[in-house]
Amino acid sequence: MNKKFTYTSGEIARILDISDRTARAYLRDGKIPARQNPITGRWKISKEDLLDFMKQYQMTPTEVEFQPRVLVVDDEPAIIESICKIFQEKFPDWVVDITTSGYDALIRLGAEAPDLLILDICMPEADGPKILEAVRTSEQTASVKVLVITGHVEKIDEMIERGADACLEKPFSPEDLLAATMKLLKIPGAVPV
Repeated sequence: MNKKFTYTSGEIARILDISDRTARAYLRDGKIPARQNPITGRWKISKEDLLDFMKQYQMTPTEVEFQPRVLVVDDEPAIIESICKIFQEKFPDWVVDITTSGYDALIRLGAEAPDLLILDICMPEADGPKILEAVRTSEQTASVKVLVITGHVEKIDEMIERGADACLEKPFSPEDLLAATMKLLKIPGAVPV
């Protein structure tokens, strides 16, 4: 499934103005095509499938907006704080999850794949290359967009070869982070990086 735009059952309930229970019943019964995470039981619904459902039942699709989920993985709290502040100011409705642990990142990725993974290369425990390999070899996360951030310029080409979608050198400006993010998520107004 192309994961450019996805929604949870709770978001579907809000968009369709129905109860959470009804939304889950629609998903369970296949009225709205979706994929359920076998570990967490959470549902993921693509924007295209939601729009098809709304069209079929003559609902107005204007309420459907993309609110991506971002997972930031970096062992430097100052970097995480900076990234969160940038997103909070520009996209306050986005769900931004953070972790300073490579192992925790792997657990979170297994539980619920984000739309965008912002990944540092050098971390204790599971490092960036190991996490990137896990993301690219799992069917559940293979389509997650990965933006690598690093102070090790010499490793950028290697990370692109391993499957990163884009890389930013630390330190980076808020404008560079936003431009790369918007381009990867295909958000209108994105400019080339």
